[in-house]
This record gives sequence, C-alpha cells and structure tokens, in this order.
Amino acid sequence: MRGRGGAKRGMTAIEALAKSCPVPFVQGDDYTGRGKMLVLYGGGAPDRQAAMRQHRGTWVALDLGYWNRDATMRVSINSLHPAPELMRDFGPERFAASGLKLREDADPAGPIIIIGMGNKSRETHGGGWERRALERVRAVYPGRPVVFRPKNRSDSVPMPGCQLSDPTRPIVEVLRGASLVVCRHSNVAVDACLAGVPVVCEDGAARALYGCDLAAPINPSAAERLAFLERLAWWQWNFDELKRGAFWNWLQQLVQFEST
Repeated sequence: MRGRGGAKRGMTAIEALAKSCPVPFVQGDDYTGRGKMLVLYGGGAPDRQAAMRQHRGTWVALDLGYWNRDATMRVSINSLHPAPELMRDFGPERFAASGLKLREDADPAGPIIIIGMGNKSRETHGGGWERRALERVRAVYPGRPVVFRPKNRSDSVPMPGCQLSDPTRPIVEVLRGASLVVCRHSNVAVDACLAGVPVVCEDGAARALYGCDLAAPINPSAAERLAFLERLAWWQWNFDELKRGAFWNWLQQLVQFEST
C-alpha cells in the first residue's frame, strides 16, 4: 500500500521496493487481502491501520527515517516500531556511515521537553495525551520549567504554563540544555539519545533503551547509547538501498517470505 495525500515519499519507496523485490510484488492504494506479506507506508493512517488488522501474514511498515530523514525510510515488522527482540546486532557499519556523533548536551537542572503528537497519532491513540503528560510531569517535578514542542503548528494543543517551542526550530537546539524528554513514541527520542538527554517514552524504538518510568528515568551510558543506535541503524534504509535490493537481503534474515 502506497498511501495517499502527502505520501509521495512513500510511493517512491514502494515503487523502489517493487522493482528490487526477489518475488512477485503487486502495488496498490487499497488493501486487497492477497499475498503473504503486506508492505505499506505510513502505518499511523486509519486505512493502513485497518489493513494491518485484517492481514493474516507478515506486514512491514515504512515511515520517515530516524535521521537523514529526507533520504531515508525507517522500517518495522508486524509493529509500528522495531520490536526489541528483533533489534539484533548486525554490526556497527551502518551507524558509522551516517557520520553522526554522540553529544552530551543535557543539563540536569534544565527544562523538561514534552513532545506533542500529530493529528494521525491522536486519531489512533485518542486525544489528551499531552495534557496528561504535563500533569504527570508537574506532579513528579514540581517547579521544573516545562517546554512543549508540538509536532506541527497545526497539531498544537493548549498547554498552560508551558513555554511553547516553535516546531520549525532545529531539534538539536531545543534539546541543548534539557534535563528530560517526555514523549509517547516520537522520533525525537532518538534525537535525544544522540544528544545525551534522558528520555521517558511509552512506545517507539527508544523504549527498548529508556523505558517509561517518569519518576526514575534511565540515563544510559555513552556506550549503551551507541550500541542502541548501531542496532537501530539497521532499521533505516535510503532510497538507493531500496532500489538495489539491499533491504530485501537484510529482511530475509528476519522474515521468511515467498510472495507479496
């Protein structure tokens, strides 16, 4: 499934995968129920959610990458985020090739950053998460400054008493000097891992490293963060790799498939 609306990137990725797939691959905008594997882009959208529920085989979800997002797609198998048990150590070379370096930008006395959800996520998981997160933060950290970072201006929800962060401001700048990031499942958790800022998250790839205990956030060592990012790098692929079939070669180490 290629997706609709603003999913041109998803369509490009699906078309690349169709050309490089070693077994028959049928493209379409709607779920047909045929095939043993379902590949889709934008798993948070209602029609893709419905397709995942209906499908009786393996499904693979693509979405925006964790870093270098203009040129990459992240991937997950039978889940909207990489499952910890599947995040094997395939080697450090993919993360090394990204050129990214760990930083130590946290300040234990700095503000707490709450990351807002987008409209699609609110539709899937229900509204009010941001306000509930703020209430929990206020209860556990009374008096600590709180910054609210909406996903987009159009997704912003009222958050009284919080400093509002412009969603167009680079996330690197927002995280610098922060003491904690609180999110539901945002890619910002991975940005915070790079920055050395502790994270509390209910879902998403980073939960495998950080967990969701607001009262006792995990602050992993640099070595632990690096090992996590090296594993995560195998769950992100650029468009050239999709075209050349490198993705399928990797996927077959995790999933047995005959046709889509």
